[in-house]
Amino acid sequence: TKRPVPEDYLLETGSTAAPSSAFTTVRGAGGLEAVDCRNPMLIRVATVTDVEDYRVKIHYDGWSTQFDVWCDGDLSDLHPVGWCQRTGHPLEPPPGLSSDPPVNLTLPSSLHA
Repeated sequence: TKRPVPEDYLLETGSTAAPSSAFTTVRGAGGLEAVDCRNPMLIRVATVTDVEDYRVKIHYDGWSTQFDVWCDGDLSDLHPVGWCQRTGHPLEPPPGLSSDPPVNLTLPSSLHA
């Protein structure tokens, strides 16, 4: 099967490409806050452990690598560090740091986005 060529599509449809500033770019390993794929009501502390084309491998901090997941880098379930604190959404701490009930973790000022 032939993969579509974006430039051809733009020409054929008379469309214009969105500027690169409209897209989130993942440049390598780093921390984030990610919706738990198994329990979408929770947002967990996570790390990007690998990048392959447009996909990123997400590791939930404190969990076994068997729970790592691959997803599109522009998935709306991935948030920068500090997102939960800014929006008031509870952030699930890694196992061993858990609290009852879940709390917003306070970030050092050097980590604020």
